[in-house]
Amino acid sequence: MSTLPDLTQLCRADRELAAPQVWQAAEDLLDVTVSEADKLDFLRALTDKGETARELLAFTNAFLPKALDPGLSGAWHGRPLLDCCGTGGGGLNVVNISTTMMFVLAAGGVPVVKHGNVGVTKISGSSDVLAVLGVPTTLSPEQNKRVFEASNLAFFHAPFYHPAFRAIAPLRRALAAEGRRTVFNQLGPLINPARPDAQMIGLFNKDYVNLFGEVLELLGRKHHLAIYSEAEDGTPIGEYSILGPNFVHTSLKFDIPDRPRRDLGSYRGLIISDREDSARRIVDLFNGGEAGLFKEIIVANSALGFVVTEICKTWDEGLALAREILDSGKARQKLEQWRDLCAKV
Repeated sequence: MSTLPDLTQLCRADRELAAPQVWQAAEDLLDVTVSEADKLDFLRALTDKGETARELLAFTNAFLPKALDPGLSGAWHGRPLLDCCGTGGGGLNVVNISTTMMFVLAAGGVPVVKHGNVGVTKISGSSDVLAVLGVPTTLSPEQNKRVFEASNLAFFHAPFYHPAFRAIAPLRRALAAEGRRTVFNQLGPLINPARPDAQMIGLFNKDYVNLFGEVLELLGRKHHLAIYSEAEDGTPIGEYSILGPNFVHTSLKFDIPDRPRRDLGSYRGLIISDREDSARRIVDLFNGGEAGLFKEIIVANSALGFVVTEICKTWDEGLALAREILDSGKARQKLEQWRDLCAKV
């Protein structure tokens, strides 16, 4: 049996790990008797080598059985469950876009099961901003399912639904302090315990577009969109961009157009100071107080979510639905409903 240092050497030799070797690495990373130094060396070497689609598939299959069972899987009443969790790892401190989309999509009939965490490489992860919005993120699977059945919306806080990952958090923090992402940035969207049939993944590396497209196909995601995009100055955004080019791998049967807006200013208008700032901007958006870049990027990304899940047939139809949901107050009502349900369950 290979030890973790053995697997580290294979990575440094630019060798792809076979599935059994990945499963061994996964067990060693979770094993408290394995030294932290060996774990950090392996994670650095794996990142430096670059993970392959087959390695990510094997890691996903190794870790998913260790997650809590949410009682949801694949689809719900004929509609594909959707996760819009991105990889993170870009370190760009912008308002929580995919978390905001949750409420728009759920209000439009999409059964949303979002996987998320506190910020590791940025100041406000989805769990951070939801906490400020007053939403508990550690409901039991039974509670979460009851809330989902009433609201079309569930959130899976990664550390809670993956209790085995307690051994991983210090490693991620240590490598983040070095300015390094880890394979766990990539695995975050892939190990949603509800195994959704539909997935939108925002990426911070153009090279990952085809990689994640291949992984999503290997995982059997029937509806998927992996997307890397840039702002007006080439800064990676991590969602669909209305300021610059977009690069996608998707199951959709049409080309997603670039429609750059030059009237909305710079992506710097999305920068936040802390998680409270992000929560405030989400509430302002839902109350009609945000009419610029933040609103338009939520409309555009939500429209893609409606098309990926076949709520809408065309992106223009999705744009109209997303705008109507925001302008009518339905997104605010969804947030309020969800918060109330979570508090009472």
